[in-house]
Amino acid sequence: MYQVYDKDNNLLMYLQNVTSIQWKSKYCDTGSFEIHARPTEDNRAYLKKWNHIVCYDDYKLEIGFIFYVEHSKDGKEMIVRGYMDALSCIVNLTTHTIKRRESFNDLLADNNRFIYSFALDSSSVHSTLANGFDTTFKTLYDTFLSYCSELGLGWKTYKNSDGTFSYRIYQGRRQESARFSDVYGNLLEQTLIEDMSSFKNIAYVYGEEKADGTRANVTVDLRNAGDPNLELFVDARDLQSTYRDENNVEQSYTEAEYKAMLNQRGFEKLLEARKDGTKFTFKIQPENSICKLGIDYVLGDIVPVISKRFGLSMWARITGIDYVEEAGKGTQISLTVDILQTGVIANDTNSISDEQ
Repeated sequence: MYQVYDKDNNLLMYLQNVTSIQWKSKYCDTGSFEIHARPTEDNRAYLKKWNHIVCYDDYKLEIGFIFYVEHSKDGKEMIVRGYMDALSCIVNLTTHTIKRRESFNDLLADNNRFIYSFALDSSSVHSTLANGFDTTFKTLYDTFLSYCSELGLGWKTYKNSDGTFSYRIYQGRRQESARFSDVYGNLLEQTLIEDMSSFKNIAYVYGEEKADGTRANVTVDLRNAGDPNLELFVDARDLQSTYRDENNVEQSYTEAEYKAMLNQRGFEKLLEARKDGTKFTFKIQPENSICKLGIDYVLGDIVPVISKRFGLSMWARITGIDYVEEAGKGTQISLTVDILQTGVIANDTNSISDEQ
């Protein structure tokens, strides 16, 4: 069920006379929608920019703000598009450092310049970054994305009883009972590519030159047992063992601290060289007798994915859910997942070993 409201929170109509609805929910990003509607009198009057749509159904309670309306040349169709938040519309003009959830209260209060009023929902999770970051002149979207991406969080928009809106920062749960596997018939279209042409597993990292003319260096070794050497040289002379503090006084890192910096650089370069080494792609069926959307898992949850065919297992987060409703065809649902952790299948095909 979809309800259409105006900017003053007046219910205008229940959405009808539509030929298709594409509703794309996201976890750590801004969701979007597209509606193809017949140009009836009500649709022309109420499907207007800046009005909003509230979606209620078995799977979701979400808000969509209308940003785009197109009337076809032949007068037979309207196309309506929008987004599930307004974060990209507002630039932070004040000085705010974001480190923990509470930082968002002042950030939103100082930047409530959109048509609707937004605050941080009190049910948002409490999480803290190791290092805060400045948000001056960044869009609110950039701030939410940076914070949530680093902490594995998502956000969504809620409508309050007084007509105001809240952004809720939340964390998906690990749902061990919601399993996707070729054993259960809900893991489909599997492909596996192993490409070692650019893969590296050892990095020799050389930093600044020392007084004796040699260069500080470390070796980062990510080989597994039986792997051949696939080596990479990393020139990290830009990393210096001295720096200037806030008073412009020169300070020095300890030898251990400097080596940790070199190790981190080598690790990052190896990850970059390894990212395309193994590609496992698949399609998962959102619902069958084993697990059901809205009951066993929801957007943002982490679920097991087990391939008996390739002997692989992994944890994957549900990062997007696309709902496509077409007249006379019902609702088609597809999922987008991000693989978080991979491993090997244990003796029990229902088990996952937590190997990186």
